[in-house]
Amino acid sequence: MTDSSTELTPEQLQETANTLLKLTAHLRSGPAPEHALALTAVLLDEDHGVLARLSEALRATSRYLVQQAPVPWTPQVQHAVQWLTLAANDIQDWTILHFDVSQLRTDAVLSQSPS
Repeated sequence: MTDSSTELTPEQLQETANTLLKLTAHLRSGPAPEHALALTAVLLDEDHGVLARLSEALRATSRYLVQQAPVPWTPQVQHAVQWLTLAANDIQDWTILHFDVSQLRTDAVLSQSPS
């Protein structure tokens, strides 16, 4: 049984992916460094950023498979659980970039105009 407040559609997730596509296009257009870093900081936030949320979603998918798959697991289920968990861990590791972006945002070099 699912809570109606947590129900999602593939279309809603596609909208999220499209937002990331727009962000990529925007960053390629050459916005001010402060603006680009502010947007990137939101993505990389170690607690609430996209990487943290994607990692959580992959772990939740893995847990769901563990709970729902009949025992004994098929090789496909075992493979999926292992790779979802590995991917979640790898993605979570990338949140370390949060600290690099935070440092850049406070770095005076980026606030200076090129000569």
